[in-house]
Amino acid sequence: MIKIASISNNYGKTFDGVGDFARVQNINYPKDINATVYSAECTYEASTLKRFFSIGMIQAIYKVIRDLKYSDYDVVMVEYPFVEWNPMILIPLTMLSKRIKKRGFFVLSLHEYNRVNYLRKKVIEKICKLSDLVFVSDENIEEAVKQYCKRTKIRQIPTNLYNDRAIHENIEKKENIYVYFGLVNSSKAFDEMLEAWDIFNREGDKKLYILSGTPLGDIERKHKGIEYIYNGSDYEIITKMREAQVCFLPVKPYVDSKNTTFKTASISGCICVGAFCDEYKKLDYVVNIENYNPKSIISALEKISNLSECEILKRIESAIEFGKKYTPQNTSEVVANEIRMMVGK
Repeated sequence: MIKIASISNNYGKTFDGVGDFARVQNINYPKDINATVYSAECTYEASTLKRFFSIGMIQAIYKVIRDLKYSDYDVVMVEYPFVEWNPMILIPLTMLSKRIKKRGFFVLSLHEYNRVNYLRKKVIEKICKLSDLVFVSDENIEEAVKQYCKRTKIRQIPTNLYNDRAIHENIEKKENIYVYFGLVNSSKAFDEMLEAWDIFNREGDKKLYILSGTPLGDIERKHKGIEYIYNGSDYEIITKMREAQVCFLPVKPYVDSKNTTFKTASISGCICVGAFCDEYKKLDYVVNIENYNPKSIISALEKISNLSECEILKRIESAIEFGKKYTPQNTSEVVANEIRMMVGK
């Protein structure tokens, strides 16, 4: 049995992609990997000052240091960046790295580098130097940080939720069923999507499932054909996504490899509409739009409406095949294999 002290901000919270990732990864490890969680909560709504001076994660890391006296951890793994910004985090992390290396390994699981500010880059570079192994999300991050660490490994970001029963049930796609899944915030062109939907569904003969953990009031009354499901279960969400033929992904500035909803939509067999990174534009089941104005969104939807049944089926199959690579079980196995090789168990 390999024992891991898993450190992340906002563990298991859907509003924090990194914290949510940590939960999904931990619960899908193979049986020979056991993770103990250390975390603290800090929301994105907290003021800059509060996030900068927050000590929640500092306290969590000192708890790991104390527990090392009594726990036989093989690995300490830090999921970073935190929502907290306090650069003093380097003090306990340096201490923790020294303590665990007396009998084990210090691992950084890095989710972002290129888009963070100068101070956070410096903190990340220092943590990389403390680490025996750094997991990264893509080749761009790996290229940027490999000079600071001896060993790197790309581990993909998996689907943000998964339900085996819903994935394997016999659910037929239905024409004129659409879906939006995710939080509603400033990183989404949600209002533009709704404006386009009102025009596209002027006759009211189409249905849009909105699956969200964001309270949206009386949205069903304001727009035709919308069914709003608040905080649905994993089973309910996957079932609705598998029923839908098209998934809206109005992510700003574009959908890239860190977007987990895209992978959930893919494994559910959805044709995906949104602005995509260069890598994803090449996928045959996505319909890329250059900007999020209602006219562009409507044009994308009309393009899908004009596809033949054979073309629709081909895109659905392509989406599912792509999505299978990003099941939580598969991505956790990649991490587990790398840790096994490092630990030697």
